[in-house]
Amino acid sequence: MFKKIYSYVPLVIGALLALSSCKDDDDDKIKTYSSLVEVTNTSLQFDKYDMNLLFSIDEGKTFVDYPLLKPGQKYQVKIHNAGADWISQEEDITAENHYKFDWSGSDPKPVGTGDGEVAEFVAGKNNSVLVKVTDECPYSAADWAGTYSAVVQKGSTAGSTKTVTITPDPTTPNRFILTGFYEQEGLTAYLDFDEATGSVKFPNQTTTASKNISESSGVYKSCTGEIVIKLKYDYTVSNTLTAWYYRLKKKS
Repeated sequence: MFKKIYSYVPLVIGALLALSSCKDDDDDKIKTYSSLVEVTNTSLQFDKYDMNLLFSIDEGKTFVDYPLLKPGQKYQVKIHNAGADWISQEEDITAENHYKFDWSGSDPKPVGTGDGEVAEFVAGKNNSVLVKVTDECPYSAADWAGTYSAVVQKGSTAGSTKTVTITPDPTTPNRFILTGFYEQEGLTAYLDFDEATGSVKFPNQTTTASKNISESSGVYKSCTGEIVIKLKYDYTVSNTLTAWYYRLKKKS
């Protein structure tokens, strides 16, 4: 009897996979199997509901959602992001994309160091797989000043690509002034970075034409110089807030 249950909690994402036998005393059956992926305060935090673990029993040649395991069997595990939300695309979560991994909280422990993008385990009768993902590059405020290519999407309509400049606010730490966004609306827009939570946002702002910017949320990726933001913008002055999406990539 095999059963897969998904369970989500704030800032922690994961899938709960329970594999049980109708005979609890049968030594060749898995009794319990749980798995959890944690991405708290990382650039993946808004994708938490799209994460899942994939399993291989053929030395990593193929990966599936449901492993057919028995105690003593070796298997491999990797993390996959379905990318259904606005923050990123579908992808396997790998070291090449500037993430670090810690599988050491699992029981049984992983084979080897347990710090790779793919972990190997030997199945026990009871199993709990836990992986913590962190961003490889630390936040540095000085790194964010510069020129960016910005892709703008208005609701479901693909928008234009523009060039914007980000400069530090001389009076407020971790605040940056943006040039090239809303000057036509009489607003000098700015961004606030929060190193503690790994997030970045437009604080609520109002243009001189009373067009509101609100409900902003986003993340930054220090290794690649990317900023991804979602916000509401009443660009029609009709009290109809439309979701806007921004993807900024620092130019080399």
